[in-house]
Amino acid sequence: MRFYYVTAENDMGDTIVPQFIRYNGNMDYACFQDEKKGHFALSGEEIEECVRVTGARIIFIDPWQQFVEGISPGDNTAIRKLICDVQSAAQKTNTAVIIAGNFSKSTQSEIYKGLGGSELNNTLRCVLTIRPDPEGDPSVRVLHFTKMSLPDRENTPIIIRRNDDGDLSFETDAQDFFQLEDEVPSVFLENALKNGPMDSKTIMSLATARGFGTGQIYRARQKLGVNIEKQSDKSSQWSLPT
Repeated sequence: MRFYYVTAENDMGDTIVPQFIRYNGNMDYACFQDEKKGHFALSGEEIEECVRVTGARIIFIDPWQQFVEGISPGDNTAIRKLICDVQSAAQKTNTAVIIAGNFSKSTQSEIYKGLGGSELNNTLRCVLTIRPDPEGDPSVRVLHFTKMSLPDRENTPIIIRRNDDGDLSFETDAQDFFQLEDEVPSVFLENALKNGPMDSKTIMSLATARGFGTGQIYRARQKLGVNIEKQSDKSSQWSLPT
């Protein structure tokens, strides 16, 4: 199996290739295209040509929005046609095409933002999300499907941990750890307040850093029944109900 990776963001020489080798990737089966040195345009024709030239069976495009040409960001019909064209090429060549994008929040609704919007979500076969640890551990990420259209596939979340040496470990027994998307803000808020009251401005600052919106935190506050004590400086202290 041959892996083809194209990116317009990270540098191949000092980031992508060293990381690939660091985690035991086999360079005999990998091709990397630096957009600074060669151009790639996302289309069914380009996917077929890539497979023909490189023999790729996995094509990873990061971020996919950088490789869309001649389509307005608001043209959902054109996005659907483009994705369907790429899907047809992937099926024809028996190749997995993975398109990656970066989102600022840890919610399923994020797939509706940015180029393509709901049309992208409706057209893709699967949507895989990587998000921060709900408890705030910077060495942990949670990987799971927010959409799975393939038959006979389990949607099992995976915990990815990075130790002090930079090595990765993967845990599939994540049911107790994993929280549903709409529960994540509640988990964050409960953990923030478990050691005692906290100033609302501090909470919102932490929430923003984690990618949560104000509305999400207010809904989580209501769900948890958080106590609110007004302060003289127009802020408030939040605490968990006793």
